[in-house]
Amino acid sequence: MSAPAGYGKSTLLRLLSGYRPNVALLALTPSDADLAQLQARLGPHLDTAHTIVLDDVQHLSGATDALAWLSAQRRASLVRWVIGGRDIPRELRDDAQASETLHTDDLAFGQNEAQAMLAGRDAAFVAQWQARLKGWPLALALLARGAGNADYGVSDLTTRESLLGLLVESIFAQLPDGVLHAARASALPRRFDDGLLAVLLGLPIEQATALRKQNSNTARNFLEPTEPEGWFLYHDAVREFLIAQLDGPTREALIEVVIARFEAEDAPHLAVESALDAGLFDRAARLLNTHKRTILNSFGRFASYERWLLRLPEGVHAAWPMLTSNFVTELATVDVPLTRMRSWVDRAEALAADQHDPDVIAEVNRDLANAYLSQRQTERALELVRAATRLPINSHTLAARIRNTLGATLAIRFDLKAAEQAFDEAWRIAKMDQSLDGDNMRFAVRHNRANLVDNPVGDFGRASGAISTNIALFYDQPGKLDICYVGLCTTHEAIGDWDALAYDLDEIKRLALAQESASGATAQDYKLSAKWEMFYWSAVYVGREQFDAAARMIDGFCAGVHDPEGMVCGQWLRAWALRAQGRYGECIAYADAELLSDDPARGTTRRW
Repeated sequence: MSAPAGYGKSTLLRLLSGYRPNVALLALTPSDADLAQLQARLGPHLDTAHTIVLDDVQHLSGATDALAWLSAQRRASLVRWVIGGRDIPRELRDDAQASETLHTDDLAFGQNEAQAMLAGRDAAFVAQWQARLKGWPLALALLARGAGNADYGVSDLTTRESLLGLLVESIFAQLPDGVLHAARASALPRRFDDGLLAVLLGLPIEQATALRKQNSNTARNFLEPTEPEGWFLYHDAVREFLIAQLDGPTREALIEVVIARFEAEDAPHLAVESALDAGLFDRAARLLNTHKRTILNSFGRFASYERWLLRLPEGVHAAWPMLTSNFVTELATVDVPLTRMRSWVDRAEALAADQHDPDVIAEVNRDLANAYLSQRQTERALELVRAATRLPINSHTLAARIRNTLGATLAIRFDLKAAEQAFDEAWRIAKMDQSLDGDNMRFAVRHNRANLVDNPVGDFGRASGAISTNIALFYDQPGKLDICYVGLCTTHEAIGDWDALAYDLDEIKRLALAQESASGATAQDYKLSAKWEMFYWSAVYVGREQFDAAARMIDGFCAGVHDPEGMVCGQWLRAWALRAQGRYGECIAYADAELLSDDPARGTTRRW
């Protein structure tokens, strides 16, 4: 079912849900473009519902990962699917499988329906407006509820937007001042409940509830309940109209109330959405800068973050270049098309070139260096981070971060002596900062030096000691403990302590599940991706001489990797498994053919 806004799609889908047993109805939001969010909402219904009804699927347009996953679920399940939206993404169109399709012409009101909607009006009036609105149900409903003496005959209203503006204005002109102010204030957040409305209005919750109900009686065609229970939202076009009625200072004052509520509920994405919808772009940028790592790293909202960046004006991008550079860093850690990655890297580089504040330049350079490191483009990473070290940086913490990134870059290039010196310098600077930022920086330096210098040179005692120190200092922070155990995986794999490595992997899984349970976050919280979890379990099985299990795990690992590092690690696992079985000739032949090949797609594999 596809049609523009206001054609009754949601009403029809809700009615359908009441006529069939075991129906799951999900009204999608922009947040559902993020795969983790969509899986969390839809996943529980896949095994229990007979019919799944998805409304507002236009919010998934361009969300490649979410659409691919949803398409796979549709193909694999026996569930009946009903899909509605202003536009159906190409990936979800399947005319061969569809038993029924409805479009704008099917949903538009004809003469008889318009007459029923405009009961009491003469036939000429109904015919004029049915033709003028082309059967647009929402506008006809607003017309039916409009003031009787409104001037609907003006001839210059030639667009749907201008017609809707006139009709909506006539509806709200009937409201008392207090109810109208409540309607405008409640439109500012992406969604609201009576508690939020009470704070926005500075009234007891009982009075806020009464105002909301009074507004609902007038605005019942475009104010509807939403998830979770007790929350409400406006039809988009009506919400835009109401927000436009608020002057700038009022918007700026009220948005702080909205932001505080959503931040308190651990929903910074709703705070960002609300600020953007209100046209407060600089405030939205400050919110993104505060919550960017949580939004991307913990909640995995890559599609939402990208959409928000695209909504920011050019001047805001210039003032906040780290929003783009940090996105590039995080985007480099997930599997995205190279063209998409390249376009964002180019964008971040262009923004960095226009900066003059040394601290901003250093932060952006560091982000870009990390992104290039993830792609194993170490020369460009080294060039950027060395340039950052030459800047007159004011922040001790940032200066330490730059040296830490320099150490990592040098280590990945196998210049371990220089890497050790960079980590020592990072440690010296980090010791000057006794704040929480300094503690976190020292954690990172210990971790990186242990894994990137001490383990490769065989100083396993020093490596495990540094990681054990981190565990002792941060034992009450699951988000840091799992990083520690990832570090121990490297150490225990290197020394061949397979029982300890298996314990590390189990502990990582336990900590990740504990975080997910406590915060309501998703599997994005894993600090060890499924890919590297398979790598280390492959090592455990080879080390324990469980070669059949190892072969299955290695096959799974190799099938899921496409990056140079992953491909080489998979080939190394295969060669090592052959050697562990005493098949030395096969091992050497395989290594000569694969590990020492000059395939440019894998980078400089001889060094690996």
